[in-house]
Amino acid sequence: MSLLPTKRNTQTPTRARLNDRFKFEMSNELEHAIEILYFARARELTGIRSELLKIDRERISLREIKSVLLQRYPQLLECLKTCAFAVEQEYAVDDDQLVLANDEVAVIPPISGG
Repeated sequence: MSLLPTKRNTQTPTRARLNDRFKFEMSNELEHAIEILYFARARELTGIRSELLKIDRERISLREIKSVLLQRYPQLLECLKTCAFAVEQEYAVDDDQLVLANDEVAVIPPISGG
């Protein structure tokens, strides 16, 4: 598995536009990829809004994704302990949740303020 930084600096495109673009621009070797979106403190620590996680199979557990992210960004260690994760815009229940190729995973740190 490898992480491929996205090249866009604008807002993340909608899922439909993203999938349509990948059909034409991505090679077959990137057919199994998951888009990782970073918010708040996670975005600050990684320095990016989103990136693609290339996977070698059709599904992967959230636990495996976290492991890959920590290998790539060790500075996320403390942040990931308190982050919520959303898969396809629904909060993940536990680390054993399976994420399918072409899904979107959001890393959402706790937000304070009021």
